[in-house]
Amino acid sequence: MTLDNLFMNLPEGVFVGKNCTIQQNVHLGAGKRENGELVINDNCAIMSGAVIYYGAKIGNDVGIGHNALIREKNVIGNNVSIGSNTELGPNNFIGNNSSIHGGCFLEGTSIGEYCFIAPRVVFLDDKTPVEPRPEYWKGASIGNDVCIGGGSVIAPGINIGNYVLIGMGAVVTKNVPVGEVWIGNPAHFLKKTAEICYANSTIRYLPGNRMRYLFKTRLPINEKELENLLGNGLKYYD
Repeated sequence: MTLDNLFMNLPEGVFVGKNCTIQQNVHLGAGKRENGELVINDNCAIMSGAVIYYGAKIGNDVGIGHNALIREKNVIGNNVSIGSNTELGPNNFIGNNSSIHGGCFLEGTSIGEYCFIAPRVVFLDDKTPVEPRPEYWKGASIGNDVCIGGGSVIAPGINIGNYVLIGMGAVVTKNVPVGEVWIGNPAHFLKKTAEICYANSTIRYLPGNRMRYLFKTRLPINEKELENLLGNGLKYYD
């Protein structure tokens, strides 16, 4: 399907920005029209099989993988990637420059900026399933520069601070303070994030996507170079 033909046949209330690539068998405007407009901004790429509901707001430069499902009342920032077979239930917020990898599930969850959510991470939103009262549905709140390892489960209403690393397969049932590493089932404190260095380097580890976006395929020459770029963002090292 060409973009010209696609634009001519967009459903009412669906708006697509400039320079978007939308493959075949994508369903834009699923669900109820009364949920609001579906807005997809510029330079987005949406792969075949994706389904995006009315009421979703998608920023610039967003990539959405094959068979991803994005429900109503999702707000997705700029330069975000949503992996194949990931389901964003209603009421999520995804911050700029974050990546949600394949096979994840989120509902009622807030993700900060520069976060890396590895494959098959599940964010739950219901402490007493099945809770019939929507006011008691609440997912997790995740800070900036957070990395959550593959296959982890994040319990409802959990707060995870900035600069946190969650080990793969962890089951997080308690709030995680800023700048800590937690592992296990149930997850527990292991060490401070600042105690970790990159392999074969003295540069201390920074969770999430920020390092990759700043330096592409290299590490900073020294921590001074990193501090000059991040400014007060390295206070958690103290």
